[in-house]
Amino acid sequence: MPLLEIELNDDVKHSGGPEQTQLSRKAWRDTARTTREGAKLAELMADLGASGCSPRRGMALEYRCGAGRMCRELGKAFDFVWGVDSETTLLSRARELSPFEDRIFFSRIALGELPKHFVGLDFVLASSGFELMSVESTRALVRKLMNALAPGGVLVIESAAWAIPPETVEQDLADIAKSCGCNIISREKLAVCATEVKQRIVFVQE
Repeated sequence: MPLLEIELNDDVKHSGGPEQTQLSRKAWRDTARTTREGAKLAELMADLGASGCSPRRGMALEYRCGAGRMCRELGKAFDFVWGVDSETTLLSRARELSPFEDRIFFSRIALGELPKHFVGLDFVLASSGFELMSVESTRALVRKLMNALAPGGVLVIESAAWAIPPETVEQDLADIAKSCGCNIISREKLAVCATEVKQRIVFVQE
């Protein structure tokens, strides 16, 4: 839904003062961003379905979840959702905004880490942070994400930049996937804005 088509709620239309107006505008921005995340997820799930690898409704994980907007959308499609991030402030915001307290959980982890108890995941989305890590840390994290998948589980990685050299990143990821029992289903480039293009790679655990 285009940003300008989102209706303002009564708090925004009839604000009681500057402080209330500021809070209402913040709530409106959160709603707008969540709406965009919902559209993005719907498009992603449609693409996965067209590729024949729709994930099961089970457990999903978003790596580097930020304020949890995508996690809230994942909560509509999966039974349980974990959002992990290294930023305490963002996780506090995510917990505050989550409507599904009994099904969406948030946890703080160090960048590049994934605790071993994250296993049997049906869907993993990792769309940021790779540009902040070293080559070896990036390779290690990709392995951890793949090894956390249940049989038939789907891993979607989206990144605009990699620590891994561009000339070797495709082969590196293919080698990691093979060693972890995963298949690469698709690769595509996504235009995020006029100046940024992300690469999306979809892996499926055998």
